[in-house]
Amino acid sequence: LYISCTSADPDAMIQKLSEGLSSPIAPEILKTSPNYASWLVMSAITDGGRTICLETAAADIADAGKNPELGMVRRIPEESEDLKKLRSSLGFTYPFSSAAKLPSKLTATALPDEEEDDEALELAPRRERIFRLPDLSGSDRSLTAAERGTATHIVMQFIDFDAAATEDSIRAEVERIAALGQLTPAQAKAVDVKAIKRFFASDVGSRIKAADSVLREFRFSILCPAEKFFDGAGEEKLLLQGVVDCCIEEKGALTIIDYKTDYVTAETLGAVAEHYKKQLDAYAFAMERISGKPVAGCVLCFLRSGLNVEF
Repeated sequence: LYISCTSADPDAMIQKLSEGLSSPIAPEILKTSPNYASWLVMSAITDGGRTICLETAAADIADAGKNPELGMVRRIPEESEDLKKLRSSLGFTYPFSSAAKLPSKLTATALPDEEEDDEALELAPRRERIFRLPDLSGSDRSLTAAERGTATHIVMQFIDFDAAATEDSIRAEVERIAALGQLTPAQAKAVDVKAIKRFFASDVGSRIKAADSVLREFRFSILCPAEKFFDGAGEEKLLLQGVVDCCIEEKGALTIIDYKTDYVTAETLGAVAEHYKKQLDAYAFAMERISGKPVAGCVLCFLRSGLNVEF
């Protein structure tokens, strides 16, 4: 009621409020009122059904002159050619907007995986993380899991296959590779010799030794259709880059072999392998384009667990 009275036009006035009002009007009733005037009426009838008379003062005709602001208004003509051009420009849609969202370069290890089973990956057991203070001296520092994996990849790149029969011969190969400057003493010490021996004793290791030809750490950069990795990319192209750990040729066909040092079990093998499938598909696509030879399959080798998955 206060707001209604204080914000009203100067011509509206309240002559008298009843002195016998016993209580305010309930809020839920006020909320249903269609206008402020109904509040005043309810105030009048809350005390014995009395009425209130509201009068609106008539405006003096002499005071009702022309509104000076009306003279500033001019009629807007029909849409001109300039306005049509402006509307057309503002409504322009870039016909290659999807291409603008595509990367110009893509690495095989960073391929998007829209069908990745996040729930399955969540089931993989997580190893306890032990946090340590950083040692900036560089001496006697234990290698991280990623650094140990890098060391193992270096050994697989330079090892003599014929010398990968026993743990002693593999250790000798590790020392030879370190002497060539490819491994630091810490990396050489961190190499999992038993895992390498187990791998070369497996069927995949035997296939590498018996292959017609072997490529190791093969780096590539090729231009390929973006549609292969991004739906709706049209005829756009992008640069695909990657490094194939190992590629063997058998009877005119290629097989891609990729080493992983991830911690997997028999239960989590399928989910983790699916996570890398697009990466191996990209390797196969690149090797077929570069060599002109068909790719018979891809093998994902988890060295730490000795488990392999073939696609």
